[in-house]
Amino acid sequence: MIRKPWPGDWNDPHEGREIDVLPLIEDGRKPSMPGWCTYTREMTEAPEIEVFCGGINSKTATAAALWRQGNLLHYGFDLSPDEMNSWGKAMLVNAIAYIARFTEDRPIMQTPSPFAGREFITRSRMDRIVKNDDAGWWDYLENGFGKATLDAAGVKDLKSFARWYPSVRAYLCPDSQGLMCVDLDAQAEGIDPGQREFFDRAVSGLSAGGEFAERYRRMLVRRVPGGPGSGAGPREWQEWWKANADYLFFADVGGYRWYVDPLARSRGIPSARLRGQARASR
Repeated sequence: MIRKPWPGDWNDPHEGREIDVLPLIEDGRKPSMPGWCTYTREMTEAPEIEVFCGGINSKTATAAALWRQGNLLHYGFDLSPDEMNSWGKAMLVNAIAYIARFTEDRPIMQTPSPFAGREFITRSRMDRIVKNDDAGWWDYLENGFGKATLDAAGVKDLKSFARWYPSVRAYLCPDSQGLMCVDLDAQAEGIDPGQREFFDRAVSGLSAGGEFAERYRRMLVRRVPGGPGSGAGPREWQEWWKANADYLFFADVGGYRWYVDPLARSRGIPSARLRGQARASR
């Protein structure tokens, strides 16, 4: 490891002026570009994602350079083996050997690409923007919300957003265009559909009939697309929840919805306990 100055592009909060890095390139060589990194800070909810290391980049200190999703490996360092030093070659070989062990695991969480012009703004990111009170992020927030939603709340800038946001934080979700809006059904019931108690409340709501049943049916279809479906009654949902409770996880960055971890279900191991190399097949 060697010491390098804290990269000028990184505006993440930090202590100290230097970082420890492992050089991967042969002395005297310079790659055409540093490579590709991925923003994985919001993806910790997904059990099939495992981040190994970052690298010096022009984005952020928390961007990942080497990481895994299911049986897919992202190796972001853009240099060929003949440009690598012994450490670089060893890391490449180790990465290939490691991913070869994951023959059963598959990517689960689905996220839209920001390069396609759309991404789900997570609540953790909104929390940071509000806490840091950085007006430079207002355009990002404004473009990520539906205009009608902000207009109805009288939100026109970061200050007014910060006053309104805590009252609707638990009820936010993306609309059909991927823009953030308020889930009026969740707001009417005063429940965060991302919490596990949501399922017990939903089953009770379906049993109650009337408007309660319709609200919870809409929420279940919206937040649990892998469930038994819109035509299922309280008994079917109760049975589904009982069979899958240990294998479910909720992800904001994946669309503010619940996912089933198929590897955990096939092995009969709770998803919360099946992380990292425990998901390998050998």
